[in-house]
Amino acid sequence: MERRMSAETCPLTSDPLKAGGCLYVRIHRYRIGLSKVTPEDVEYYNCQQELAGELNKQYQIVERIIAVRTGKSATVQSDLPVNSRRSSTSNEPEYLCKWMGLPYADSSWENESLVGKKFQNCIDSFHSRNNSKNTPVKDSKVLRQRPRFVTLKKQPSYIGGEGLELRDYQLEGLNWLAHSWCK
Repeated sequence: MERRMSAETCPLTSDPLKAGGCLYVRIHRYRIGLSKVTPEDVEYYNCQQELAGELNKQYQIVERIIAVRTGKSATVQSDLPVNSRRSSTSNEPEYLCKWMGLPYADSSWENESLVGKKFQNCIDSFHSRNNSKNTPVKDSKVLRQRPRFVTLKKQPSYIGGEGLELRDYQLEGLNWLAHSWCK
């Protein structure tokens, strides 16, 4: 149960913006024996501190590697997050790391020596994705020249099985996806 403090209940301030800090003052008073703090307040405070600590630990875990560059490459792609654009002077590879619990905009370039110590599996999975023959590479013919769009009038044989049939709106959605891909 979260307790909200108001300016009236906080003895130290009448400013509503600072009233949230009153809980911490009350807990401090509780610890030194001047209390008007309930055990629920102390438990809530301890839970909040524990959650904050767990979140900070989570932000130090690499979720996935997005890109790699060496110190020799002076150009950085413009589609990368602004805060991740920095230059490197060494020839050691750097990896663009997406951190767990943070958005892609907070990704950052990290040296291979730092990332490789704890997150070698992320580096390996990045290289296996890039070397995969199942996904087209950036200079693939498919990505340079798209086929002409042909409207599907009925359900293709490769979708569904026995007794499964697309509804009209699903076939329309499939046509829209195919049309968008062919542009």
